[in-house]
Parts: sequence; C-alpha cells; structure tokens
Amino acid sequence: MRCVALILSVALLVSPLQVPQPQVIPVKITGYCLSGVMANGEEVHEGAVAYRREDIGKTCRIYNANMELIGEFQICDTGGKRIRQGKTVDIWRPTKKECYQMTQQGYIEILEPEEGGTDEVIEDGGNDQETCSGDTGDDQEGTS
Repeated sequence: MRCVALILSVALLVSPLQVPQPQVIPVKITGYCLSGVMANGEEVHEGAVAYRREDIGKTCRIYNANMELIGEFQICDTGGKRIRQGKTVDIWRPTKKECYQMTQQGYIEILEPEEGGTDEVIEDGGNDQETCSGDTGDDQEGTS
C-alpha cells in the first residue's frame, strides 16, 4: 500500500495537475445605447454587453489596454460582424456620450460557469434598430 502511495506522490510531482488558465482575448471595446430587447430576451440594462452568440449567458471581465479591470459584465446580446467574430465587445451605456468614451483597445476574459457565468445559450432574439455603437460600418444584428 505504501508503494502505491509513493508512486502516486512521485507521479504528481513529475507531472503537476494542469489547471486551465483563463483566456484573455484582445478586442476593440465600444459602447451602444439602444433601448429594446437584447438577443437573450431581456430589456437592455446596465452591465450588459454584446459579444459572440455562443457566449450569451456567460459572464465576462473586460480590461483596458493596460490590463486594468473595467468591469464584470453579462453577455446578453450580439451585434455586427466584428462582434460576432469576437473582434469587438460592445458595452451597453445609457448615453451616446458614454458610448463614445468607451471606444478603446482592450481585452475580454470569458468566465467559466463555475466562475459566475452559465452555459445557457439563447437561440433567437434581438431587433433590427439602428445603433449608436462604435461597431459601425458593418451588418448590424440585434440591438448592437
């Protein structure tokens, strides 16, 4: 029995457990200020962001270019092509002025469900209103 415990102890020292590291993705950060229903079926609200459809329902952290935390948000909406491709994250803000102030380079970290997000994905939703988003110039879908 001691031999088995010794072998397991040595095996753990030789090959340490691989703990997955969070993935921080470079993105352009923009803002949008539409009213209406987001892709997840909720009314737009503070703390909501538009990002890739497959991440709807998850929580994310957004950092500026210096890796300083801007905030933790819920991914509730989708948007234009750059947002759907994961190149841009669009943060809901109540005014156009605040939207324009959001525009900057930064990073997004998608949190795993045990860190606060969920695996729930909403298949449909959003509307076709015009946006005041910094993610302009491409095919807009949803509220952003």
